Amino acid sequence: MTANPHDTHKIIKRAFAFLAAVLILACGIFLIYANDYHHADDRAISIVEKYNTAPADSGYVAFGESDSEAALIFYPGAKVEYTAYAPFLNNVAQKGYLCVVVEVPLKFAFFATGAASEVMADYPDVERWFIGGHSLGGVVAASYAAKHTDGLEGLIMVASYSATDLSATDLRVLSIFGANDLRFEAQTLEKARENMPITYTEYVIEGANHSNFGNYGSRDVDGVATITAEEQQRIASEVVAEFME
Repeated sequence: MTANPHDTHKIIKRAFAFLAAVLILACGIFLIYANDYHHADDRAISIVEKYNTAPADSGYVAFGESDSEAALIFYPGAKVEYTAYAPFLNNVAQKGYLCVVVEVPLKFAFFATGAASEVMADYPDVERWFIGGHSLGGVVAASYAAKHTDGLEGLIMVASYSATDLSATDLRVLSIFGANDLRFEAQTLEKARENMPITYTEYVIEGANHSNFGNYGSRDVDGVATITAEEQQRIASEVVAEFME
């Protein structure tokens, strides 16, 4: 029995219409998801407006002098506006360091793993480089560090861990996290420690949670902080600055 060409044409048109509808729906869902992120609060925005030293249209914000002897490149956590880390990093910068936090596509650091190399090229006078990040940003920073050990002195993970084995490297590694951080599981943390070199240092901030390293608000899964975000960031910035000395 021969198929009717008219019926075949109708089937093809319906198939294309269905696929188009699915594509439109998928794009809509993606756009909604991409725009559902943690925004920087007013304090973070005001610090960027007052202290940002990055070149215009650079794709990052910076705090501190361009000719600083040492610098930190920081990757933001997942779905967090990068400027939310301005208060924390500005605290570190005030201790004599250049601190840069990079903007990443769709608020996911693994879409911009090579951003650190671009930042380094912009600051040729910096002698010692550190890389770090918060949460997922720290995981991405660790991955970058594993591939660029020659150009880095150290790795700073904030409420994060390394999924990459760094045990055979000469990198200095600092891990900072809050005692009240509910996103950390003991088994995950213990396994992550196995990836660390002998230079690994760990610092736990009592009363601190997961999210207050940045200024973007908290959720229940972040844990309840018993110290203020300002205090958490002050302690963290002092630990980071001492590590970078």
